[in-house]
Amino acid sequence: MTRKIDMVKYHMSRTNEIETGRFKRDNGKCMVFGCDKPVHCRNMCRSHYRKSIGESKRRYKKVMADPVLKAKLKKAMKAYRQTDKYKKIKALADKRYAKRHKIQMARKKKLWRENLRFSGQREEVLKRDGYKCIACGSKDNLIVHHMDGKGRGYKPNNEIDNLVTLCRACHMKVHFWNLVI
Repeated sequence: MTRKIDMVKYHMSRTNEIETGRFKRDNGKCMVFGCDKPVHCRNMCRSHYRKSIGESKRRYKKVMADPVLKAKLKKAMKAYRQTDKYKKIKALADKRYAKRHKIQMARKKKLWRENLRFSGQREEVLKRDGYKCIACGSKDNLIVHHMDGKGRGYKPNNEIDNLVTLCRACHMKVHFWNLVI
């Protein structure tokens, strides 16, 4: 009970500062004068926060509609992106994103690589060869190999007849010891 009375006295002593706008409430209530709703974000209740966001969106739309203001904003953003502060923040954000999405990024990169090198036919070749090396029969460390050696470059030959399944050891023998398949 005494705690509530102390809080009331505290707020009564601060009413002048609240009315003049020099004081932000930090007691869990909305900072807008006369509003006693709980804080949602940025020291505002949900309704005042939504109004402030809506207002900023309206301002942004006005800026983007005016070509002169749009050009000024674009120039200011370009200058800001050149600053060291922005570069540090961007690098940190990229590092955090990569850390959070490492597995998904690896999967996307693998799919991109498979599509580029095998035109999406890697799984079909593995299935056709029974998920085993055609040279030794191993089922570990399988690689899809281009028989004509044109797996990379401007136009790789990704026809199914040109692709075979090899284990890593046999693949090394093909490339370095000229093993004939």
